[in-house]
Amino acid sequence: EPQPDVALLRYRPDFYASAHPGPEDVLLVVEVAETSADYDRSV
Repeated sequence: EPQPDVALLRYRPDFYASAHPGPEDVLLVVEVAETSADYDRSV
């Protein structure tokens, strides 16, 4: 499963200690794929 290199998330006071971020928390996702692009497309 592809994992982003950088993710910018909406601020939460607990810093996501109580739960993982959901789609509504994601502001920006960056994936740099120089060597893994073919693999990431097939997952």
